[in-house]
Amino acid sequence: MWILIVLTILGSALGNFVAGQVKFADLLSRVTVSSSLARAACRDGLEERRADPFPGYDTVGELGRERSRSFSDGTGYTYYFEDELGKINVSTASKDVLARLPGMDEDLAEAVVNCGRRPFRAAAELLLVEDMTPEKFAKFRELVTVYGDGKVNVNTASPEVLEILGMDEELAQKIARYRKESPGPDEKKGTDDDGAFTNPGLVLTQLQKFDDDLSVRQEQDLMALQKSLATSSRYLTARIGAVVRGKGLNRYSVVMDTGKDQIIFWSE
Repeated sequence: MWILIVLTILGSALGNFVAGQVKFADLLSRVTVSSSLARAACRDGLEERRADPFPGYDTVGELGRERSRSFSDGTGYTYYFEDELGKINVSTASKDVLARLPGMDEDLAEAVVNCGRRPFRAAAELLLVEDMTPEKFAKFRELVTVYGDGKVNVNTASPEVLEILGMDEELAQKIARYRKESPGPDEKKGTDDDGAFTNPGLVLTQLQKFDDDLSVRQEQDLMALQKSLATSSRYLTARIGAVVRGKGLNRYSVVMDTGKDQIIFWSE
């Protein structure tokens, strides 16, 4: 009897162990496939950028549109882009610009400018700046980047970022309204240039045609900021979701230098 009980217990334990190993193997397989799907999404994204028929400008709608690809047995991926040039570059921004970030002040902005780690390799390195706290950093984390040459994409930056760059609130809102309502340079709704500023040197001209109520000060500000503006970007973050056999797994954030067809940062 005791032998039978012991064998039963051992059999049950062995069964549980085998079941656990099978589940682990299945999970490992899914994770491996998920990573491969994310890399495939990156290849798709880079190919799409190479084939862009209008490389001179990007818009929030164009970049933020969700792309997807499905394979057999419920496996596939989705992804969309976020523009790193729609943010303030903490490695190149002036003290005055940095001081306008939420959670910053002039003293902290000066500490960032004088930090020996600048240029930063990751925004999180700002936490090593003297007097920077996680609470302060959290207030502006989504508004900053370390990628690019410091120019801000006027087509993708939020009104808040445009104000931090140096525009007044009214001008930033006029730019946002242009991007939402304007038919673009061809003056035809439903075409590819809707809401797009097509060249940094034409931002003022396009906005004047759309809104004839620009003040002299706003026009001067736009002219002064022209060299700080871009209308397209080569640094994009792909937000990728992978599905393996009908089950969603890891989500990935991948920063790509589309000018060099390179992945420069990967997280999951």
